[in-house]
Amino acid sequence: MLLKNMGRTVLVLATLSVIGCGEELDTKELTRGDVATQPLASARDTRRDAQLSTVREGSGYRVAVDGVERAFIPIREPSNTLFAAVTPDGATAALIPDHDTHHGDGLRILDVASGELRMLFQGPVTSAVFSRHGARLAYAVETRDGASVRLGTATSAGRTLGELRGRQVELLGFSTDGRSLFAVVYPDRQDDGTYAPSLVRMSTANGEATAILGSGLVSGERYSDIRLVRVNGQDRVSYIRSSHQLCIGDSELRLATTDGYVVRSFRPTTGELYRAAAWSPDGAQVAYAVQKCPNKSGIAADRESAIAEQAKGTGVFVAEVASGRETRVVDGIPGATLLGIEEGVLRFGTDREGVESLDSKPISAGTQSELGAASLLKADAHAEAVIQGLTNRAIQINQVYDTRDNFDGRGSCGPTSAVMTMASYQLGEWGIWVNYGGNHYSPYGRYLTDAYSYNGTSFSYTEPDYSGAGAWAGAHGWVYSACCGAVWADLLSYLNRHTGWAQQHSWDAAWIQGELNRGQLVAASGGMTSAGHIILIKGYTTDGRWIVNDPFGVNTSGGPGGGDQIYTTAYIRPSQVWSN
Repeated sequence: MLLKNMGRTVLVLATLSVIGCGEELDTKELTRGDVATQPLASARDTRRDAQLSTVREGSGYRVAVDGVERAFIPIREPSNTLFAAVTPDGATAALIPDHDTHHGDGLRILDVASGELRMLFQGPVTSAVFSRHGARLAYAVETRDGASVRLGTATSAGRTLGELRGRQVELLGFSTDGRSLFAVVYPDRQDDGTYAPSLVRMSTANGEATAILGSGLVSGERYSDIRLVRVNGQDRVSYIRSSHQLCIGDSELRLATTDGYVVRSFRPTTGELYRAAAWSPDGAQVAYAVQKCPNKSGIAADRESAIAEQAKGTGVFVAEVASGRETRVVDGIPGATLLGIEEGVLRFGTDREGVESLDSKPISAGTQSELGAASLLKADAHAEAVIQGLTNRAIQINQVYDTRDNFDGRGSCGPTSAVMTMASYQLGEWGIWVNYGGNHYSPYGRYLTDAYSYNGTSFSYTEPDYSGAGAWAGAHGWVYSACCGAVWADLLSYLNRHTGWAQQHSWDAAWIQGELNRGQLVAASGGMTSAGHIILIKGYTTDGRWIVNDPFGVNTSGGPGGGDQIYTTAYIRPSQVWSN
C-alpha cells in the first residue's frame, strides 16, 4: 500500500542526494574492492532526521516539515522550481526560489517554528547543505568558471571556502565529523565533450579539493546518480557506473568509501540501464530503477513479445543484497525520483508533488500487486487542480533556444519533439553550449543537428534549416524537409529506429490517455500556429486538459522555455499523434 509521508529533502537538481549524512572512515582499513567490518551505529546516529517536502500550488510552493506546512514561497517563472534543504532536527530550512536547474536568485533561511523567512545571500546560488548537526551551512554560488563554495551558518553568510571549476556544481553534503564537504561537478569545458558528472571532496579547513570519481572518455567510465548516503553508521558514496555508450556494455550499482574505494557492488548487467539507486541504512537492501534496452532483432521477429519483454524488465525493484533476490514493486519508470529505502519502505518525490512512500513488503510477500508508475505521487486534493491527473517525466528542449547558435530552428518542432521523447528515457546527454537567449548548457542539443548513430542507424542525412541555410544532420536531417517541414512518416521512422514500438494514430483522447497510463509519451501535430505545430504530450489533468512540453516556447510564442504547459484539445486542434 502507499503510505502518505513527507519525505526527506527533495532536491530539484539532476543529482538527488541525502544531505548531512555519513561518518568519516579510516581508509587505511581498506584496499580497493575490500569489504570492511562495519561498526554498529550509535543511538545518536539512528535518530530519525526531519523530513521536508515541497508541493507546487498556484504561483508558488508549499513547504512542509514533518508533515506540517510551514511556509509558502512564491515563484516568478512558472518553469522554475524551489530547492529546499532542512537541518536534521527540523529547526531550520534553506530555500533557493526560482531555481532553473542551474541556480536560483538567492539563499533564504526559514525558521521552521515561527515561519520567519529572511535573505541570507543574494546571488546565483546552485545548492545548499547543512552539516550533520545543523550548526554549519555550505552553499555554492555560480561564477563564470564554476562555483564559489561558501561556508557559514543559518545566521551568517560566512566566508568563501574555495572555488570549483565546472559548468555545474551541486553540493551533496558534509561528512559526519564536518571535516569534508562533497560536491558533484560537471565538465568545465565549453565544447561538445561528454557531459557526465564527477565527485569532488573539499576540506572544510582549507578548501583543498580532491577528485574522488571522474567520468572520462579515455576510461570509458560514466558515473551518474551520485549520492552521499549513510550505511551501517558510515559515510558512503552511492553511484551508478556505466559505459559511455548506453545500451552497449554493462551498468552497475556501486557503494564506495568517501575516498572512492568500492566496498560493495550489485549486479553488473548488460542490456539494461540503471537510472537511480538507493541503499538501505543497514546495507541489506538496494532499491533501483532500471530500464531494459530494446532488442532490435527481437522486435523485428515478434514486435509484441519484444515490447512485453522490455516492459517486464523495466521498473523499480527491491533486492536483497546478500542473495540477489529481487522483486519488481513498480511497473515502469515513475516520474517521481527514488529518494531512499528503509526497512523495505521506499520513498519517491518530486519538487512539485511532494513525497510519498511505498511499502514493498506486501509486494515481496505476494499479497499485493506491484504498482503502475502512474500510481505514485497523486497530487493532494487541496493542491492546484492542474497538477492532478497524471504526468510522465519528459525532457524539455526548445527548438530555437536550445540548439546551435547558427541553426534556425523555427521549423524544427517535429524533430525537437522526437528528441524530447527519446531523451526522456532512451538517450544519454549529448549537449552544447548556447549563447542565444543567454549563455546556457543544452544537455541534448546536439541530437537535433549533429550526425550520430544509435541502434544500428546512422542519423547522418542532412537538410537546411528554416532559413534555407546549412546542412544539418541528426533528428532535423532525418525528420525535416525544406519543402514541407516535418514529414510524418519520417518522424515515425525516427522514433522506431530507436525503439521499434512507436505507433502513429489519429487523435483519440481515450487512446492517448491509455498510452500515457502505460508510461509512454505522445507527440501530437495540431493547428496551434498558422503553419501547424508539433508538441509532446506528457500527461493529462482530471478536468480533461493536457500537460505538454512545447518546443517553441510558452504558448507557442517562440520564447524560451515551454515545459509543463496546460493545453486544451481545442487549443491544440489536433490531427495526428505518435506514441513511443
